[in-house]
Amino acid sequence: MESLRQDLRFALRVLRKSPATTAVAILTLGIAIGATTSIFSVVSALLLKPLPFPAPERLVSVDDVQPGEGEQSEGNLSWPEFLDLRAHAPDVAGVAAYTGSTAILTGRGEPLRVVARAVSDGFFDVLGAPPVMGRAFSHEEHLKNGPRAVMATEPFWRQSLGEAPLGTTFMLDGVPHTLVGLVNPSVQAVLGGGQAFFPFEESYTSDNRGAHFFSALGRLAPGATLEKANVDLKVVAKHLADEAKAEHSAAYRPLREKLRGKAAPILALLLGAVGMVLLIAAVNLANVSLARASGRTREFAVRRALGASAWRLGRQLLIESAVLGVLGGGLGLLLSLWGRDAALRSWPSSLPDLHEAPLDARVLAFAVAVSLLTGLGIGLLPALQSSAGDLHDDLREGSGATSGKGRVRSALVVAQSALAVLLLVGAGLLVQSFSRLLHQDPGFVSEHAVSMRISLPERKYPTIEKRAQFVSDLLTRVQGLPGVRAAAASNGLPFGDHYSVGDFSVVGRPPLPEKDQPHAEKREVSPAYFTALGIPLLKGRFLQDREPVRAVVVNEALARKIFPGQDPVGQRIDGGMFPSKDTDAVIVGVVGNIKQHDLREAPSMEIDYPIDQLASPYLEVVVRAAAEPAALTGALKAQVQLVDPDLAIARIRTLNEQLDTNVGAERLSAQLLTGFSLAALLLAALGIYGVVSYGVTRREREIGVRMALGAAARDVLAMILREGLTLTLIGVGLGAVAALISARALSGFLYGISASDPLTYAGVAVILTLVATLATLLPARRATRVDPASALRAE
Repeated sequence: MESLRQDLRFALRVLRKSPATTAVAILTLGIAIGATTSIFSVVSALLLKPLPFPAPERLVSVDDVQPGEGEQSEGNLSWPEFLDLRAHAPDVAGVAAYTGSTAILTGRGEPLRVVARAVSDGFFDVLGAPPVMGRAFSHEEHLKNGPRAVMATEPFWRQSLGEAPLGTTFMLDGVPHTLVGLVNPSVQAVLGGGQAFFPFEESYTSDNRGAHFFSALGRLAPGATLEKANVDLKVVAKHLADEAKAEHSAAYRPLREKLRGKAAPILALLLGAVGMVLLIAAVNLANVSLARASGRTREFAVRRALGASAWRLGRQLLIESAVLGVLGGGLGLLLSLWGRDAALRSWPSSLPDLHEAPLDARVLAFAVAVSLLTGLGIGLLPALQSSAGDLHDDLREGSGATSGKGRVRSALVVAQSALAVLLLVGAGLLVQSFSRLLHQDPGFVSEHAVSMRISLPERKYPTIEKRAQFVSDLLTRVQGLPGVRAAAASNGLPFGDHYSVGDFSVVGRPPLPEKDQPHAEKREVSPAYFTALGIPLLKGRFLQDREPVRAVVVNEALARKIFPGQDPVGQRIDGGMFPSKDTDAVIVGVVGNIKQHDLREAPSMEIDYPIDQLASPYLEVVVRAAAEPAALTGALKAQVQLVDPDLAIARIRTLNEQLDTNVGAERLSAQLLTGFSLAALLLAALGIYGVVSYGVTRREREIGVRMALGAAARDVLAMILREGLTLTLIGVGLGAVAALISARALSGFLYGISASDPLTYAGVAVILTLVATLATLLPARRATRVDPASALRAE
């Protein structure tokens, strides 16, 4: 133990002798470890941390499985499907459902829109999340005309309800609700938001098996396995589907798998990329350590001559590098706090919610392990070579193991270059993919357009006529505002989170089995919807106010697929949207395709219905302005208040902002991978410069002799450049091969470009070669200034 303390004190003295080099090494390690720890903290929070419920591994998502090729899991259930599964689902101790909702809080100042969630009876019991105060909903509160109850999250209770005592009554959507409890914060891990919670009514009247609005979850019964539960569920689901004359099925999957969404592959990509940056930094510092160890050849030889063992010398160097690792890790932990906060701020809404990424025990253990392993890795090669040279040569500081060490340093530079190529190729492909995605035509014009979300309380607007009148009054007022070119309303806008998909059939054609029935997105729109979004009319006409017939407009994708070689205008379809038994509608127009959810997707079939004949309580108002649409925000809010002072606006944002959310994950990946790649490029350049510079220093006598014998400065320059670029080109070749091998893993992130795009590979090779040339040029020019006379005198 005493010898270990001596080695530690000696290591600190050695590091203090070269403060600049030590500071640069600590800073390099700190940045690399900090970036790695920041990404890992997000990985830990989203992918590794168990759900905050009892026996979280037994929680499952209950998903609908659509019939047809591949039987793709859709996720959400219809209400009849949920009721069937709750009554008959095997191998589970309980099934519960939830869905998004909204409410307007009045009577406490300005009307406030409340983001709400509606949950089925027993929801909190299935999760194992009792309220932190008060109680959960009773069975009676789930019945029609039962007591109106509400539960709140603690932040909403404190900030908006003024910490009112349980039992206080609030006006929500114009109806008194009693506060019965505060929701456990862990519930947010499942629901991803929500300020207030309401009970579903058991008498929910929708019997539409095609309306998949409800997410469902269950808890596996004691002793049940996921595999057996899915086998049993498939049998039960088929029996239930046969009884309902449907062909849907159902499946269980771990709830965590559903909640993490598409974050897992993106985080794996980023963690791998930042890990490569850390590896490049470690290789760079290992090269520096080798150079420093070479400068201490005589010191180690003297110690060996005095009896020091190879283990003692190697341990000394390992302790020195471990100290560097610990100091760099400490700095990295501090920097990771900033990096984590930056990740939280820039986290895209298109990925699963990331509320926090704490530096908990798992993250701290990761940072400590990375710091120690990196530190020991940096010192491993110097430690192995500390006793490899000939004692007599080393005492004279001759060549000894110099050539061997030079080959190792050269191999490390090749490794750095190869890793840099791997990162640069990945970044180049992602940036080009992102650029092509941004330049995709969504089918509508997003510039100079702003959207506003409103929810109409069903108790205040219980009929279609009342809701339609509100829409008409509001649009008339908005259309009259200065600078407004067009104003329209819909129950869902492109790239929003509210839409409906359902079956439809062509009137006059033989009925099809459910698995063969076509599906289309169905929207309610006002007549100016297409003008406000800049969607072109291809055939027929747009919808009109107060259509004399039941009319719909379809998009080009539906027209081509359902009516090939025919004119769809005048054809009749049955889409089941109108509130009567007679749900046929005539097609009056065909409009251009738009991408509704993802710029990567092919346009899906779409049917647009007149909003005044359906009038959903959920509204999106879109306004096309002559100039900057953000200037209309205040005026739009004022018009809503003039029509109904008790309404609250959920959100106002431009269509560009709405479109931007769709590419948030791609933007984050491209930005971070580009940053990591630039860091790798810089480290590779420093590594090349360090090795070439050290080689020039060691060969000053040789260069002087060459010049004394007639070698020109340009010959020396060419020799040094050739040696430095040879290492780079070998690394470029190896890195390109590695990038091609790993191309399959990256292909899922790309759009419009091949993972083996030759221009990207060529561009990366040129960039790295140019950077290597600059890094080599500085020491090469220094070599040409060696004084031959001085070199000969030294010889």
